[in-house]
Amino acid sequence: MNDFCLALLCLLASAPTHADEAFVSYGVGVFHDADQWLGQMKIAEGGYRHFVFDGVYVQAKVGYWGEGSNDKERKNSAYAAVAPGMEVDLRPIELRGSYGVAIITTPDTQLGTRFPQFNGEIYIGLRDRRGDGIGIEYQHFSCASFCSPNQGRDAAALQLSLKW
Repeated sequence: MNDFCLALLCLLASAPTHADEAFVSYGVGVFHDADQWLGQMKIAEGGYRHFVFDGVYVQAKVGYWGEGSNDKERKNSAYAAVAPGMEVDLRPIELRGSYGVAIITTPDTQLGTRFPQFNGEIYIGLRDRRGDGIGIEYQHFSCASFCSPNQGRDAAALQLSLKW
């Protein structure tokens, strides 16, 4: 009986459908204007995706961007975001997109308020047979014209994810 329970537990743990996942990302900023250069801002985040059913998830993440600009009006900030999203799993290729609400700790010349902020991301990556993945994501923060200034922040990041 114990062998059967162990085998069943292993089977459930390895099933890719409805499996939640944790992720970490690290990347660089991509700027809108000529005064800023690629990679001047660094961004790191971690989070969790809960799959409601195949291809549809809700994710929560926290992160931090560090501003490398000499412009004293551009600030470092921590953030938290929650977003629904969709995933297309074409193993080994995976496509994903989400859009949701965020809050930041430090408004600056790019993002004029702490809340509301919005965070959207698109992702393309590769998954192995277990469901673990690596890929590139592009994400954007802005207040969607609810505040001024609304220059937004963009970043490209490498993301690692682990399903269970």
